[in-house]
Amino acid sequence: MRRSADDKLDILNRIHGYGSVVSGCEAEEISKATYYRWREKYEKEGLIGLKEKSRRPIKTNAIESNIRALVVKLAKSEGYRSASAISIKMSELGKPISKNTVIKILREDYQFPIYRLIHGTWYFCERVKRPRIEK
Repeated sequence: MRRSADDKLDILNRIHGYGSVVSGCEAEEISKATYYRWREKYEKEGLIGLKEKSRRPIKTNAIESNIRALVVKLAKSEGYRSASAISIKMSELGKPISKNTVIKILREDYQFPIYRLIHGTWYFCERVKRPRIEK
């Protein structure tokens, strides 16, 4: 059963009023481990420490905006027209990213909508409007 931070604090205070932690935990129907965990959180962080925190993992593989900007800048320059070339240059600059990450960044960027696979390498191409052929 999930309890609010205020409920947890009330339980901690009531257990403190009992003669021992064991008898207080039995009366409040929580384990000793739970009591000590709540007490430690309360002592370190106060009431905020007793609030439920998300168990969802923090996304750590997000691409930083400065790396994103550098990849786009390199792709716009004439010397780096393939994902491999940009990946190599990023490694030389001390920010190694894979070729697939370069492609992902540029696909997400609206300025690079077209990619062509030529001889096993992805090249960035400008969007070209083909003339309509009348029949």
